[in-house]
Amino acid sequence: HLRKIVAFARTSDRGDRAELADVPENASIWPLVTSTRENCLGSNCAHFRDCFVMKARADAMAADVVIVNHHLFFADVMLRDEGLAELLPACNAVILDEAHQLPDTATLFFGEATTAGQVADLARDAEVLARTELRDVPALPDAAAGIVPALRKLRLAAGELPGKFPRDTVLARPSFTDAAGELSAALDRLATELGLFAERGEEIGSLAARADELARRLVRWLSPADAPPDPEAGEWIRWIDVSPTSFQLHASPLSVAPIFRRQLDASARAWIFTSATLAVAGDFSHYTSALGLGDVAAGCWDSPFDYGTQALLCVPRGLPEPNQPAHTDAVVDAALPVIEAAGGRAFLLFTSLRALAAARERLTAAFASRGLDFPMLVQGERSKTELLERFRRLGNAVLLGSASFWEGVDVPGPALSLVV
Repeated sequence: HLRKIVAFARTSDRGDRAELADVPENASIWPLVTSTRENCLGSNCAHFRDCFVMKARADAMAADVVIVNHHLFFADVMLRDEGLAELLPACNAVILDEAHQLPDTATLFFGEATTAGQVADLARDAEVLARTELRDVPALPDAAAGIVPALRKLRLAAGELPGKFPRDTVLARPSFTDAAGELSAALDRLATELGLFAERGEEIGSLAARADELARRLVRWLSPADAPPDPEAGEWIRWIDVSPTSFQLHASPLSVAPIFRRQLDASARAWIFTSATLAVAGDFSHYTSALGLGDVAAGCWDSPFDYGTQALLCVPRGLPEPNQPAHTDAVVDAALPVIEAAGGRAFLLFTSLRALAAARERLTAAFASRGLDFPMLVQGERSKTELLERFRRLGNAVLLGSASFWEGVDVPGPALSLVV
């Protein structure tokens, strides 16, 4: 995979991961070669002149119209709030499509998240520095190596069951508070060791700042009496999201309305929000109150499609509840005769990757036993762009996808005739 990425970087104009179909989306190499806010050195990087990210920013600054996703838009908002260089040019109008997602995306960006992945990346980067630029610092290898065991201990203390749990639920376990204290001490130690040598180079200083920030976030999350990151936002909620192998500690404002309102008031530009699902029976008040939009001009138009004539809706009865272990198998079994009748040409969309994997296993066995020769495309094995291109080209494929396939995907014609 690394050899393919190196060759791609030499020939690509944009450096967009989606263009490299030969390396799966879930390949473990991607975090090691991808530019992020945490690891970017800016103009101090040896590859600054050839950097795809910087070229994209320069193109955006020179453009009249810039199309970005919600996450990049909010990343730019956050950088401006912090007084750092902006990612996007100043503009007279912002048009936000699929705007029903904004409250959730704003909550993500205006809140704080400390993830096991961020801490593991920090430990890995520190170990690399300990073997290269800071080989003369005897305490650094131990400080870096102490992070991962503490991280594993905290994941075990979070419990076996995956899910989202209030902070107070896990803080009631002595094993969790002990493990969190160990991780906090390990982060403090690493931040101190790196801070002593931060003046040696930009990369060392950046890593020291990352360690210090993660240590502060962990303390803020653990301490109920601590002030929230943005007191003006009102009440904050804190919870942990536990997956089979990882966890995320979240702190979010209960309402993003006052924070988002600040963004609107801070700039004299037009804001346009569009989506198929902003109104409830023609009333926009639920949405406008969630974002603090106040009294706005609003319009609602019916769909041009005659769904009653052009589509069939089937709701199988008697399925197990979605939180039951048998749910995914029952859904696949109910969908099989419909997939067969449609001649493939189907999207099966899931709210979790675990359910997706279980459905893939059951479908593979069912296709083999029934003699069905439908190509199966699975999210993660190729880029989204490549999967959609193959789906359209094959004409009888079955695609299994999760979050990014739920919206903004268009397959005109008969190639997509069934959505489960």
